[in-house]
Amino acid sequence: PRAREVRSKIMSFWVEVHRHLWNNNCFEGAFCVCCAFDTVPVEKLISSGLVEMKASASRQILNFKALFRTSDNRKGYRALLAKVMVED
Repeated sequence: PRAREVRSKIMSFWVEVHRHLWNNNCFEGAFCVCCAFDTVPVEKLISSGLVEMKASASRQILNFKALFRTSDNRKGYRALLAKVMVED
């Protein structure tokens, strides 16, 4: 249980860092942190339940992953960006 708490605190810290980077228009930094969320080890931790996260934090991660995975379709990108901005 102790290791789970530590992992959860670390993950919460990086979610908060990502949120502040995004809110301060540092999109390159936000993209880097989002890419870290998309790595296999982090995905396994989240999907296996070894990390506790707030629902809002996991929803934010999913939205940003979807945002950065969009193709060059500007209409889809702008619609997704507007959705993410409304949720914050």
